[in-house]
Amino acid sequence: MLIFLCGLLLYLVDIWSFLLEMSCLKGSISLAHCLYFKIGIFEEFIFFIDLFVVSFFILF
Repeated sequence: MLIFLCGLLLYLVDIWSFLLEMSCLKGSISLAHCLYFKIGIFEEFIFFIDLFVVSFFILF
């Protein structure tokens, strides 16, 4: 159950990052937020967490 909730949380964060990127493309958020997002710190962090969760589900 805990693993399911963690996976659901990561899925929601992925949706949030996608919406943030769409807002960045539309120009509805500030340039500083766009630059922070485009650097990819947050995006790479989410990618590695997703990779860990997927590999955990495959192994177990």
